[in-house]
Amino acid sequence: MDVYASALSPALDIGTGCYLLVLTVLSIVGNLLVLIMAFRRSSRMKPPELLSVNLAVTDLGTAITMYPLAIASAWSHHWLGGDVSCIYYGLAGFFFGIASIMNLTILAIVRFVVSLNLHSPSK
Repeated sequence: MDVYASALSPALDIGTGCYLLVLTVLSIVGNLLVLIMAFRRSSRMKPPELLSVNLAVTDLGTAITMYPLAIASAWSHHWLGGDVSCIYYGLAGFFFGIASIMNLTILAIVRFVVSLNLHSPSK
């Protein structure tokens, strides 16, 4: 029994691969646009805006390092690379996932503090 064989039907795997391909292209284009715009106006950016740039970097890292392997594996109806690529995929997912979660948490805290300051009575 092959532990890396897909349990989905081949048609569903191809559909999943196509869906991931669309997500990959949109993610790479969108996050690159964010980084280009941030670079263009880097001298006028405020520190909270840098959190959005950091989020774009983590999302771009995910799209570049993880999605191609998932797409190729879906289209081949089998996980490619065996144990080594599985460990790499898990490590990349963990790293970019934790970085993204921490970034979103800090972004939420900053937005919460800003909203508190906007609604506080002025003296």
